[in-house]
Amino acid sequence: MYFVYILCYNEEDMIRQTISYYRKRIPDCHITIYDNYSTDNSVQIALQEKCEIVRFDTQNDLNDHVHRSIKNSCWKNITHGWVIVVDMDEWLDITQQQLDTEYKNGTTLLDIYGLQMIGESHTRNASDISLENITKSVPDSEYSKKICFHVPEIKRMNYSVGAHLSTPEGDVKYSIRKYALRHYNYLGLEYLIHKLQRRYKRSELMRKEGKAVHYRFAYDLKWIQDKYNKMLQNSFSNKYF
Repeated sequence: MYFVYILCYNEEDMIRQTISYYRKRIPDCHITIYDNYSTDNSVQIALQEKCEIVRFDTQNDLNDHVHRSIKNSCWKNITHGWVIVVDMDEWLDITQQQLDTEYKNGTTLLDIYGLQMIGESHTRNASDISLENITKSVPDSEYSKKICFHVPEIKRMNYSVGAHLSTPEGDVKYSIRKYALRHYNYLGLEYLIHKLQRRYKRSELMRKEGKAVHYRFAYDLKWIQDKYNKMLQNSFSNKYF
């Protein structure tokens, strides 16, 4: 059995492609969308795609404490199977066949390395590009997250705020092979500016706690442009699909 849990808030630009990605690679997976009361068409799209919807309310704040709690608990009713816990812009490079092989090998937790995927869209919603056709990337150890594991061998994940770090408990046996976790944030300059500014408006609580610090540059257009251009220049091309 295969279970994919995805956090969501106003992700209509990406949600259909993300659902399609996991369904294509893990045909038998059950996808649950944890929706933070989106105001766009995210929920309607998820329902059209036959996903289960669970709503949670943070009073329109981006609250990483709530996100951590969800990621630590959303899968606790699963008695057996592979669990993947991700954000909407995170695509794990794994297939159902590979998961089956890892299970036969005794693996209970995938070893993962992070990649920032670099797109070259010219629109605010990246509608002019296909995520599956992006081949440029930059390694990013911050996204070498522990997000795919097998229960009941794994009892607790103990995610930190932001879920970039965790201390799994149980019968922990890492895969020999490393699998890529592709993060789709830098899809284009206009897309990045729009995304950062939307997140800035909802992240006051986190910023007061000294978290979500990258959002403080949301209105520094030169900083964003320099950051995006540096990522683009440092990217290398490879075909992952």
